[in-house]
Amino acid sequence: MAGRTTIALAAVSDQDGRAASRVLRCTVPWKAFLFCLLVLTLPGSARPQDSLRIESVGLGDYYSFTDPTPVRVHIPAASHAQSVELEFLLRSGNSPRQREISRTDRFTEHVEPAAGQALEIEAPILIPQANWSELQVTASTADGQTIGSVSRDLKELTALANGSFLVAVYCADDAICRNVQSQIAFGENGGSSSRMNQNLRLTTFREARAGWWAYRAVQTIVLAGPISGFSSGELQALENFTRGGGGLVVLEEETADKDFLAAYRQGAPTPTAIQVGRGHLFRVRSVASEDLGRIFTSGMTGQMGRETPLLPLQASADSFLTRIGVAFAFPRLRWLMIWLAVYLLVVGPLNFAILRRMKRLEWGWASVCTLAAVFTVGFYVSGSARRPKNYTVDIATIYSLDDRSPVAVEYVGLRASAPEWRDVRLSVNDGVLLMPAAGFRFSQGDGEEGVDIGAAMTDKARIQRGWDVDLGAPVTITTPMLRWSFQDWDFEGFHKFQGTVHWTAAGKLKNETGVSFREAMYFDFSANKEYVLPPIAAGQEVDLAGATAGEIWTRKKSPNNAFEETLRFDTSIPKRAFSLAELPLWSSQNPKLGHLFAGLSDEPIPDAKLQPAGARRAAMALTVVYLSEK
Repeated sequence: MAGRTTIALAAVSDQDGRAASRVLRCTVPWKAFLFCLLVLTLPGSARPQDSLRIESVGLGDYYSFTDPTPVRVHIPAASHAQSVELEFLLRSGNSPRQREISRTDRFTEHVEPAAGQALEIEAPILIPQANWSELQVTASTADGQTIGSVSRDLKELTALANGSFLVAVYCADDAICRNVQSQIAFGENGGSSSRMNQNLRLTTFREARAGWWAYRAVQTIVLAGPISGFSSGELQALENFTRGGGGLVVLEEETADKDFLAAYRQGAPTPTAIQVGRGHLFRVRSVASEDLGRIFTSGMTGQMGRETPLLPLQASADSFLTRIGVAFAFPRLRWLMIWLAVYLLVVGPLNFAILRRMKRLEWGWASVCTLAAVFTVGFYVSGSARRPKNYTVDIATIYSLDDRSPVAVEYVGLRASAPEWRDVRLSVNDGVLLMPAAGFRFSQGDGEEGVDIGAAMTDKARIQRGWDVDLGAPVTITTPMLRWSFQDWDFEGFHKFQGTVHWTAAGKLKNETGVSFREAMYFDFSANKEYVLPPIAAGQEVDLAGATAGEIWTRKKSPNNAFEETLRFDTSIPKRAFSLAELPLWSSQNPKLGHLFAGLSDEPIPDAKLQPAGARRAAMALTVVYLSEK
């Protein structure tokens, strides 16, 4: 070929006392000759070697602001065993015109690689909503020596926002992948006349993940490939994803594994929803049956929607924490109006009446200022008397499970209050993972609207508060807190009880969780009935026949003396103390199906520690069990 030549070069190098010869044959343009020669003459230390690198971010380059994003990092092998600290530094900004940093989030994780072993580490990172983001990963030894550092711009990632949802397909065969994607996107017909849901996002993956949180941004996973080679951790991650509220579609012939979720896969496959914790399992015979297309025909809000009332409605313990956590009392308007009237009376008529009687009206300049100062100090002392004087921690935990498995999804809400300005460290055990809901809401609110105006006037980015999280066990958060303030955090994980709550006979429930409930209720949403149960000890059986029954909702009478068809919740529940009877109020919908057991207890409570040392103010656990038909 014109302009090309075949070059054969031999090089001999002596490295580590051994002689080695290499021959490089390349057909290259003559201008590349010098490059080939340079590669062969470089010493071994200067040639490309295994190094720290970011393998992937997100699942199929998709991520969500409200969920942890998996970041997979390759750590090169070391000659000897050593402790390695990985630092994930996420810089982001909101300015569309210039790359100015307005927020920095820091996450750290410690790993212990063996000598000569390269590692693939996947860590959950929280990515805030911003116009641009850049991730820098640095690996260091225990003595501070840097192993490597690598950066990646996250502009190629796609955020799941504005109603979009992600369906992830696991498959090993390209033809099956295309068939599955066609049925998901266009339904069972798959014709040109079918319309694809505009909010649907599709991605495929060939490697299973070992952490349930790696699938957190996904709404539905379709298993269309063999899973017999999955490790126990990878299978547990898929199961926990479903229990946490996800949808899982299993193609029976393609997966070829009957042991996975065996308790829920009895009998012939049918495309009807099977309750698994807070989520649903769908069984499809095979990709050729086109049952998969029937499931997705009506869209994610149809057959893929939830068929039972799921409490809490959102995947967090925010509602529960709000009911039992500390709340700062502010003066009521009536109190302010009364004291304002007293102040005006004292400063005005009373003050000058006394001065006129003393014939010293000129003293009014000093008396008005003095009285204003006295009232100001009085208001401050009165308002600060009820403010916190010690660091406190409130813990609200919700466990959600079904009556077939003792594994429960665990939502933990923590509220820390501070009597003074100081950096605090909060550590939480029980294998939970930090969720961004409460923290991002805090950082976006925080009463700093005026700072945004100032930032716009000066054309400078407002510096936002970022995360500083140690991803180890326990997970540790470091954050500054203002005087007389409180801050909320959300965590999520999984907890295994000794058993579950289930029916033993018609109208009888047995508590085999190993936990004693001081309060308990049973909700039959289909019959609009709620039953107040007596305290239930571990292992005790309770009969609904002896429980006090009432209605969950009451009908509202319209002005024309007709009853509205929509059922309204009874809002006469007292708010002085938390009661299980208010659980239906947490839902913004009127569920018509489902059976629910709810129990209130003092255990199990995740271990949480606050530095400076804080006292545990309130701790309560709510257990919600989704029951099958009696």
